[in-house]
Amino acid sequence: MAKQKREKLGTVEIYDGRAQAVMIREADPETGLTVTHLKRKDFLDVWVEKDRITEAQWQVAQDFHANLHRSGCGERYKTIFEMTNTNAKGGASSTEDMLFHFDARQYIRVSMNALGPKQGDAMWHVVGLEWSLNRYVQEKRLAGQPCTRDSVSGLIEGALETLAKLHVRAADRQRMASA
Repeated sequence: MAKQKREKLGTVEIYDGRAQAVMIREADPETGLTVTHLKRKDFLDVWVEKDRITEAQWQVAQDFHANLHRSGCGERYKTIFEMTNTNAKGGASSTEDMLFHFDARQYIRVSMNALGPKQGDAMWHVVGLEWSLNRYVQEKRLAGQPCTRDSVSGLIEGALETLAKLHVRAADRQRMASA
């Protein structure tokens, strides 16, 4: 996967000043055209700015989020392990469509297996489904599981580090195979 050139054009206030968004110019991964759009500034953007995570870890989070949505199984945590080669609606699809969904599901499946249950669950909900850290903590506490914002932050940081290393190893294997 080629590294996309991303240019940050500035920050703007949205939702009557209650949140910030970053104006970004980048290549659309599907069409290759250059697009400019707003991306809501989330905790991962803040972590990169404060050097809490690296750009590579931030990119892994973006890839995880995009692939979870492409896979068509974002709503149900367990479905990634039950998926078959059909489209998100459950019907037959074109070969190209099947490969698109299959590749995304395979990426998520490999990621979840590498992370394990605690980190995987945190990544699925906070990064994949864009839950806030506070919402995730609240849901865990409602389920009777002890949880703090700091512990979830640690899970996410550890998961991003694990996936960034996994991504580098996969890229190295691909380069060696093509050599």
